[in-house]
Amino acid sequence: MRSKRRLKMENNKMYNGYVEEKDDTFYPTCRFCGKQTLPDAPYLSQNEANEAATIRCDCFEAREYQEKLRKEKERADNIIKLRQRLDDFSEYSASRGVELTGELHDLLLNVGIAIIDGQILKANINVGRIKVSISSNSKSVLTICFTYSDGAKLEV
Repeated sequence: MRSKRRLKMENNKMYNGYVEEKDDTFYPTCRFCGKQTLPDAPYLSQNEANEAATIRCDCFEAREYQEKLRKEKERADNIIKLRQRLDDFSEYSASRGVELTGELHDLLLNVGIAIIDGQILKANINVGRIKVSISSNSKSVLTICFTYSDGAKLEV
């Protein structure tokens, strides 16, 4: 008898406009200081919401974390730009009779990455008639200088 009564109550809830919903609202919370904010976007998980809150929080640890993320993104962007410039230069040097492919290309890429990471300040590499100079300026911008020499030396 009770089970029929319970079933009838459940059916009445649906007909009266009462629908029990699962609440999938995730509240962003800074992982360092615990500051919680109201959700400003739909998040797929609590971790995603916490990441969003940590990126916007102004506590000391969160600012350090934000700076770390910024540097990682900047490094990745600089490596992508370095690859693009080296590929462009490989095409140019091939038209001049100097092949910058394979191990030589990888060497220039690794030197560029070491400069981006601050392991070395500057590198000069001579390849045939081309001199490649890779360095970083005071604004941490990578500078690649290619010098092609097509001159001849005469001794009299």
